[in-house]
Amino acid sequence: LLILDGLEPIQYPPGPMQGRLKDQGLQALTRELRQYNPGLLIITTRVSVEEIADAQGSTVKMIDLENRSERAGSLLLKKLGAIGTRDELNAAVREFGGHALALNLLGRYISVAHEGDIRKRNLIADLTEEVKHGGHARRVMKSYDIWLQDTPEYNILHLMGLFDRPADGGAIEALRKPPAIKGLTDKIENLSDAQWKFALQHLRDLRLLTKMDKRRPDTLDCHPLVREHFEDKLKHEKPDAWNEAHSRLHEYFRELPGKDLPDTLEEMEPLFAAVDHGCKAGMYQEALYIYWERISRKEKAFI
Repeated sequence: LLILDGLEPIQYPPGPMQGRLKDQGLQALTRELRQYNPGLLIITTRVSVEEIADAQGSTVKMIDLENRSERAGSLLLKKLGAIGTRDELNAAVREFGGHALALNLLGRYISVAHEGDIRKRNLIADLTEEVKHGGHARRVMKSYDIWLQDTPEYNILHLMGLFDRPADGGAIEALRKPPAIKGLTDKIENLSDAQWKFALQHLRDLRLLTKMDKRRPDTLDCHPLVREHFEDKLKHEKPDAWNEAHSRLHEYFRELPGKDLPDTLEEMEPLFAAVDHGCKAGMYQEALYIYWERISRKEKAFI
């Protein structure tokens, strides 16, 4: 049994390449298992995987998971602190399409910001984004944008938009070190350890960060829709901060201790990250150098 959970960060977004896998190794793996697999491969994703789409009905079975029912959604809202009649709670579930993440965010937001009054969901701005691409959840997150502005929590959420996977503690520390990145780390540069932990717990209580992984307590992660929302905001609204942050991450991953010419995929992962962040920062020559000299080994490269 092989489970690939939450595959969308390494799939191409909506557009001509939508749903295709970015990683060549996973492309080959899924195609091979599509042809013959004595076990079972389970993939969870919001976007159909194009590499195996043509095998639907034979070796591939696609299951569209339903959103929450009115009853289940209403119970979830009540558990999160929302207050209202059965009809009011059911109406809220219908309005947000039963979307699990949207209801989680809505329940906590209403509970904290509006004393649980579910009727005040009308104060949450409407968005025109397609429902299947997270419009319901983004609608609630826009309210968090306003509510959390100028707080350490708001800086942390924008940091999550810099990563396409869980962010390790060392990378976060590299971003927090002086001098502050204007518009990105102003509120978290000088936080004490207690204040930092309080801000993280607040975001976890709001369902904007995932629970702490006890095996890797310094690692931060969030739902892909939360990550995408703040990635878009940072990239388009604060391009200077976007470039500076990715430049720091490029340097951090490039300088991690290890072999100058690593041999295994695991050893090469920091170099792949350095190339990715370097390109996002516009440091194409530096990224190319790492790829050519340390990953492809010049004469051993296949072009």
